[in-house]
Amino acid sequence: MQRQGDLALVPMKSRPAGTKGQTRRTAVLEESHRIDARQIAIVDGRVYAKSPTLTHLPGTHPVVQADGWCRIIVGQRAKAWDFAAPTVD
Repeated sequence: MQRQGDLALVPMKSRPAGTKGQTRRTAVLEESHRIDARQIAIVDGRVYAKSPTLTHLPGTHPVVQADGWCRIIVGQRAKAWDFAAPTVD
């Protein structure tokens, strides 16, 4: 598994069911993480990418890459204290 801020690339052992025929190659998640891949597929609300490159648009995090199919998971943010405002990653 590789992380970039709130996102993680989790390697899959095989091609996820339902991904055939989806042709998207670029997507932006959480308004700040661009995914470029050979193929991006959304199946039942889950995001999968083949050989993805994940770029943090503000540049805070280094670029991460993976080979083969990965599931892309967005981390859950904990509630913030009432004296601290959460920031966008």
